[in-house]
Amino acid sequence: MTTKLNILLNLLLSRAKLKIYALAMQKEQGITPKRATIHELDNNEQIDVDINQKELDGIEKEIKETINKIIKRDFPKTPDNEKCTECDWNLICTK
Repeated sequence: MTTKLNILLNLLLSRAKLKIYALAMQKEQGITPKRATIHELDNNEQIDVDINQKELDGIEKEIKETINKIIKRDFPKTPDNEKCTECDWNLICTK
């Protein structure tokens, strides 16, 4: 994977994590954070993450959908010769 792609993926994951943390604070502590920021230590950059109620509702919906897929054992197969040879399930998977 290219370095730029890794940076983008890490940024997207960091944004999602901050939304999940904000949602958890709201649900468990009754506190709605006003601001969430990613601090990039490599270049001393700060990136604000939108955590308005619409964003928190969206991430909550994604979490619930993911949980339901896990409960239903809804794991779509994505065959890949290289990955399949290293997969722990390759002996029982019908690919």
